[in-house]
Amino acid sequence: MENEPLTGTSADPVHDPRIDVALERTKLAFERTLLAWVRTVLTLITAGFALDKGSLALHEARIATGEALVTNGHVSGLLLTISGTVMMALVTIIYFRRMKDIELMLKKSKTLPPPVLILSCVVIFFGVIVIYFLSTD
Repeated sequence: MENEPLTGTSADPVHDPRIDVALERTKLAFERTLLAWVRTVLTLITAGFALDKGSLALHEARIATGEALVTNGHVSGLLLTISGTVMMALVTIIYFRRMKDIELMLKKSKTLPPPVLILSCVVIFFGVIVIYFLSTD
C-alpha cells in the first residue's frame, strides 16, 4: 500500500510536493542572489563616494597648482555611483518578474512584498541620494 505509485484521474490530479519544495528552493536562491547584488551595489556606491571625496581631499593642493595626478575623481566617483544604482534597479526589476512567475507556479498570491525587495528599493533610494549630493558639488 505504501509503495503504490501515485495515480489520479484527470478531475483529481495528484499534487507532487517535490515541485513545491523545488520552487521554494528557487525562491530562496533568487533572494540570496538579490542580497549579493545589494552587497555589490553598496560597495560600488561607497567606492564612488570615497573616490569622489577622497580624490578631492588628497589632491586639493595639487589641483590648485595644476599638478594633480587625478583630475577626474569627481566624474569617476559619480560614474561608479550611477552605475551601481542603475544595476540595482535592473536587478530588482528582474527579481520582481521572476518571483511573480514563481508565485504563479505555486498558485499563491502574496500581499506583502518580501523584505529583500524592500531592501533593494532602499538601496536604490540611497544611491539616488548619493548621486544628488555628488552632483551638487
